[in-house]
Amino acid sequence: MHYRSSFGLFAACALFAAPPAVAADGDVGGGGSTPDQIAAAYDPTADYQAGADAYATGDYAAAAKAFRKIVAAVPKNPQANYLLGASLMAQGDYARAVKPFETALRYDEKMIDARRDLGIAQATLGKTEKATEQLAALKALQEACGGICANAAKITDGIARIEAAIAAGPQAQGWVEPEVRLA
Repeated sequence: MHYRSSFGLFAACALFAAPPAVAADGDVGGGGSTPDQIAAAYDPTADYQAGADAYATGDYAAAAKAFRKIVAAVPKNPQANYLLGASLMAQGDYARAVKPFETALRYDEKMIDARRDLGIAQATLGKTEKATEQLAALKALQEACGGICANAAKITDGIARIEAAIAAGPQAQGWVEPEVRLA
């Protein structure tokens, strides 16, 4: 069973809305730059494109490597953390996918894709109680939505997928492959 997770252009734009910073003298990391100046000069768009291309071709290890660089530079970005987690999950590494999903939710508690995938990962790892927490959170979002918000179908689908993962339990490892549409 496969599921789809759409990642719109908005997520990509939100991830890289700020232009790269360059030192006052135009230096982008050479000469006498401090580590802060080097980090400020980092432009994550090249790594995002590399990660998106790798993910699209099924090279999830390369995608994870690219998204890991982005997370290192922009650790509080929920989209970058989600994409790292999705790349790890696509490799079947549910245990390592948990932390990026949790980080994504720390900075955007209403991120449906991260909540759904965290619930699936937890269920696949046999952590039913933790998966049930994600299920409850999605059900709370569903109740608040009242079936009329723009994400109503996505929330309902996420609930169904977590319920299926909980029912399948840890013996179902490998039955889910995230599919993320990258801008």
